[in-house]
Amino acid sequence: MKKKAKILPFKKQWWLAIIIFFFLVPILGKYYKGLTEDNFCYQDHIPTSPYPKDLVTAADWLALADYEYESGSCFYAIRDLNRAIEINPKYAEAYNNRAFINMRLKRYDRVLPDLNKAIELRPDYPHALMNRGDLYKHLGNKTEAIADYDKVIVMGKEVIKSEAVCGRRLMAIYDENWFHAMWDIITRTDPTGCVQLYFEK
Repeated sequence: MKKKAKILPFKKQWWLAIIIFFFLVPILGKYYKGLTEDNFCYQDHIPTSPYPKDLVTAADWLALADYEYESGSCFYAIRDLNRAIEINPKYAEAYNNRAFINMRLKRYDRVLPDLNKAIELRPDYPHALMNRGDLYKHLGNKTEAIADYDKVIVMGKEVIKSEAVCGRRLMAIYDENWFHAMWDIITRTDPTGCVQLYFEK
């Protein structure tokens, strides 16, 4: 019995370490990144996406935009996405990706119309909802940001895990105060049940 009593605190510390790793590090990284200038679009990078073989369909141009963006050529990527939208004006992914790149370029006036269009075309599009939530949070529209995050949460556990929505929603609630967000994560007191779902087996 005594040996088990000694092991129990270690298990608790182990789970606490996992929680901190998966939530605190990304939150802090996002917080400190916001304090510095984002130079991604003005630096060269090695792309992981393949260069498309053909440039015929809207999907081809979207693939080229991915390649250009990953290379750090954001303005070329936007040009490619413009072409994809010309070919297919109902291409939700192209609107979302163009919005994301413009957000990265801090051209915020161009972001919301594209995200609204992407969500109009695909109301259950988690990436677009997350991007719009992030934009609203950046602009100080906390209510709108939380509403978009909530739409992602109701999509279920797999989407919650892939989008890291729990931490971003809590950061919006607490105005980027990571300490309060972390406390809700550790104690699992998030009223939406998002954190509980994340850790559910």
